[in-house]
Amino acid sequence: MGKIRRFIHFVARHRTVCLSGFGALFVIVWLVWRYTPTHRQMLRSTVVVKVEQWYELRWGKSDTLFFTSLKDDSLLAGLSTDSLQSRSVSYSVGSWLDHWALVPSCNGRLVVTVPYASQGFSATTAASLLKTAKTRIKTEVDRLRLQSTEIRYFLHSHGVQDEGFGSVAEYSAKVDSRLKSALALQAKLERWNGKAPLKVRLRSAYTLYYYNWKDQRDSTQATMVAALDSYKLRLLQTVSHSMPVGMSAVKPLPWTSLFSGKLLAACYPGIDEPRFASVWAHPTLIPLPSRRDSVAVSPLISGEGAPLFTHHGRFVGILSNGRMVSKKKVMHLFSKEAEL
Repeated sequence: MGKIRRFIHFVARHRTVCLSGFGALFVIVWLVWRYTPTHRQMLRSTVVVKVEQWYELRWGKSDTLFFTSLKDDSLLAGLSTDSLQSRSVSYSVGSWLDHWALVPSCNGRLVVTVPYASQGFSATTAASLLKTAKTRIKTEVDRLRLQSTEIRYFLHSHGVQDEGFGSVAEYSAKVDSRLKSALALQAKLERWNGKAPLKVRLRSAYTLYYYNWKDQRDSTQATMVAALDSYKLRLLQTVSHSMPVGMSAVKPLPWTSLFSGKLLAACYPGIDEPRFASVWAHPTLIPLPSRRDSVAVSPLISGEGAPLFTHHGRFVGILSNGRMVSKKKVMHLFSKEAEL
């Protein structure tokens, strides 16, 4: 008890020094914890992002059509009255990103890479393409009607379900569904008189897939808040403006450099290959050799947008088209937030 009293008396007499010492120790521990990320934190800084893109073609007050892209300079690919049928889908690796290194400042923001969309369309080009589409859809409707009639006759004449009857019936349902969609598109195209001014706008939707702090599958929506087209970069933000619990944002340390020339990439192998892609894949760390801004890795192994770290866990950039987009260029996205 005497030693305890003497210790308490010592602390009371030198409380300023003791408090300063405890404060310095706390700061040191906090800095070590914050700026020495573990492998788990590097992996938890990533999510799988489903990127959907499509074009909206509008005229009048409420008439709208959708298409995927311009094909062969004369065809609006994926032209439909339903945007869900016109969306191109790709997958990218998203990286949660702090704005400032010294304080938590993610606010649900993450950086991804997206594929290039087709070039913008002028009103004159869109009008010409719609005229072509009118002719094409009439031919398509006539063809589908003929197919539907022939298949219905076959099913009617084969009242007994012989071998292959079920497959033909299933195909008939698909033809009827396509015919219904084609008729809806034809009716919408007939509403355009060829003179009404057209407006074309690129639309996009982003869905994030990840494992939450309970290691359960989870997802959320995000919107774009900034873009850097020269590097195919997009800065997204969750609808809640917050990073999911259990995730870890990468920190843009100003003194980060590549002394060893080696990298660690937080990858989702197969995410760029439709035959292997899975939104519920688990990330893995892959060591990569690096020379300046080039990275020797197959996209099949890494995944577009994979964050790149030094072997000490310092964030240095992201992977885009087999090259490293440096941390400085990635952070430039924050300066473009106000432009949208």
